[in-house]
Amino acid sequence: MFTPLVRPLAAAALLFGIHLAFGAETPPARPGAYAGHHRVERSVVVESVSGARLRLTPYGEHMLRVQAVPRGAEFLPDEHLPMIERHDLGGELVVTDEPAALHIATHAADGVGVTLSKANLTARWQCNGSAAPQLVEAGGITWEERSVRLEFAPDAAEHFAGLGHGFYGRDAAPLDLRGRTISRSYGFQASLIAPWFISSKGYGFFLNCAFPHRFRFDAGGHFDVEITGTDLGAQLDYVVAAGRTPLELIARYTELTGRPRLPRRAMFGLQVTDKHREAESLAQGMTWWFDNFPKLRAAGIPVDAIIMDNTWRAGGGTWQDSIFAFDPKRYPDPKAFRAWAERMGVIVDLDFNGPMYMQSEGWKPEYGVRGGQLKDGRPFYLPNFFRTDTNDWLWGLMWRNALDPRLGYPGDMLWMDETDQANVADERAPFHAGRPWLELKSLYALAGAKALVERWDRDFAGAKRPYFWFRSATSGLQRYAVYWSGDIEGDEADQSAQIPAMLSAGICGLPYFSYDAGGWQSTDEPIYRRYGIVTGSLSPVWRTHGIKGPRWPTDYGADVVALAQRYAGLRYRLFPYLYSLARQATRDGTPMARALFLDSPGEPEAWRRDYQYRFGPSLLVAPPVESRRDVWLPSGAWFNWWSGARAEGGQTVAAPAGDEAAVYVRAGAVIPMGEFALSSQFIPADRLEVHVWCGASGAFELYEDDGTTERYRAGEFSVTPLTWDDAAGALRIGAREGSWPGAPAQRHWSVVLHGLSGPRRAVIDGQPATDVRWDAARHTLSIALLERRGAVGVEMRLVR
Repeated sequence: MFTPLVRPLAAAALLFGIHLAFGAETPPARPGAYAGHHRVERSVVVESVSGARLRLTPYGEHMLRVQAVPRGAEFLPDEHLPMIERHDLGGELVVTDEPAALHIATHAADGVGVTLSKANLTARWQCNGSAAPQLVEAGGITWEERSVRLEFAPDAAEHFAGLGHGFYGRDAAPLDLRGRTISRSYGFQASLIAPWFISSKGYGFFLNCAFPHRFRFDAGGHFDVEITGTDLGAQLDYVVAAGRTPLELIARYTELTGRPRLPRRAMFGLQVTDKHREAESLAQGMTWWFDNFPKLRAAGIPVDAIIMDNTWRAGGGTWQDSIFAFDPKRYPDPKAFRAWAERMGVIVDLDFNGPMYMQSEGWKPEYGVRGGQLKDGRPFYLPNFFRTDTNDWLWGLMWRNALDPRLGYPGDMLWMDETDQANVADERAPFHAGRPWLELKSLYALAGAKALVERWDRDFAGAKRPYFWFRSATSGLQRYAVYWSGDIEGDEADQSAQIPAMLSAGICGLPYFSYDAGGWQSTDEPIYRRYGIVTGSLSPVWRTHGIKGPRWPTDYGADVVALAQRYAGLRYRLFPYLYSLARQATRDGTPMARALFLDSPGEPEAWRRDYQYRFGPSLLVAPPVESRRDVWLPSGAWFNWWSGARAEGGQTVAAPAGDEAAVYVRAGAVIPMGEFALSSQFIPADRLEVHVWCGASGAFELYEDDGTTERYRAGEFSVTPLTWDDAAGALRIGAREGSWPGAPAQRHWSVVLHGLSGPRRAVIDGQPATDVRWDAARHTLSIALLERRGAVGVEMRLVR
């Protein structure tokens, strides 16, 4: 049995003092009137007549943190919670002391400021240089026996988005949180706990709290946030961020909680599994892959990763009976399996299920926290990620049995399953370092991701990027890992729910949303076509995995294979674009798949479209969900990807019939595309097409690196600016800036212009282009540019 750690005496004294302050006989308390203020380093501490205190701290020029404690309580140290990555973002505060108010603001003209009423310390927040407040406290702060609430004045015209999602991603819609009440707490299964929302009024709000909490934006006039657990040490701690656009707000949030970690390039290819044919795989072992995988290749289906669920493992090869090691009979030669995978151009995933921990070598009872149940009802135990010795044991097990490069075994990513099942009988009792499970449970996956990735980085020393996927997440996990939305059903409800879940995840700093496309529990051909293939191929991560029903296109008829070829072809040709989007996400948090209101916040219809999204800046996607009746296009001109037809934005257009996704490209889009290949590792880097949709000017930055190592962090990457001047009819491919091992010494560029009314002549660097082809059916002009050596740029210009 797990024995909780002893609560440190200092922590006990603090919690006891808070308990006395909030006894059952104590009425709700508010801060009361202003008594004074003083500076402590970069912070300003404001005292009230009741003894309550507020501490305001700048986090750069566009974020302001507020911590509030009642009389007798001390502010928790910054390191108490891991969700905020950095507390050294700088900034200074300007304080203006007026007779009736205290105004505190950052220096920047477009920064963030707050005006505190001296009568009751309620706040009025001004962001982005606006004189009018965007966020106004009504009731302000109220402390009760076990909770604290912060109440704001509602604005009926305001829109909100964020706050992650609950179990299986099922409650993410509607994305506009106006009129909703959202409660979040760790639990079964696959919840994303991200206490961050953005407002249509130009501010964002992050609650730095791991205790259970609730946000109300409901129709009853409530606009507040409430935290449960003040008697156990919970404090009101939040950050208000300023941003002129929603994407700018997401950039602030990921600056605060951490930028997403860039995965290997191969993670953005198709990932397939053996789970749906587990009995065969269990009987045949590694030869099952050797015999069956070539069928995908022969059918022209590109694949970049194989997901090995249970059958590779020793000790039985089942969910319940396994250990983390290659089975000597089914996988007698892991080196040979890795060599085969490398020839096929695929990377290999290894999984770690809940029952495996306590069955693996070196396990100790003190390492565990209770998880789920075995099939006979007995419990299994998960690792206590809050203990260093537990994490050292787990990493050592993984390293010795699979990951150590000296073994030559496969192992490129790790699937940490069932990390949402840890539970403690008495959540309010001390669990670790005197802190209760009620607080720590929401940090469980984050603690595990941090521990494992830090050890991965130490031992791989940059030779291989980490990729861990967890079945739960909270703010900050994006610094280390990704998550997926659990064992979802293969039905319309669960599959369509993954679209708004994906979009909410992007708002909350997790741009590489992952789910079992087509369903884990079951699937059928219509669901597999619409979600396993079409929607999956147009998501950040495309993985078809599940137990009941076929999960490979070749398991169906020729028409399913043709559908898969078409959408896989689209995705793989878009690889240069997609990987550039992935890199952009690591720089400023911009989601790869983003809700329409992130780019069009001023258009009301954008807040109502939960099942459409932008895939990067240029593409608009409306998957074939059952409820789709039409497709809304934001303002501007758009082109149908499939037909090339132009449509004006600001209106709805007819949805395509059947399984097809509606895919539109905005005028001015500049999209780099590669040649189709059966793995992203086989896409030639020395041949690229630049596609331009005419009708507006635009630009894109092509990002490239070796796709595998951490060398990009040391500057081993390149960017190539691509700029289209519509009025001049000129495309400028800038000189490649930077380099990386494997960068092509020369490159053949070609250009495809969409949306022209007729054929045109072109010049390349002032010389007439000789290879120019006009396609009258699609209204495209294709121009082959001269092969370029090194990193020099080139300009193509249309002429009359």
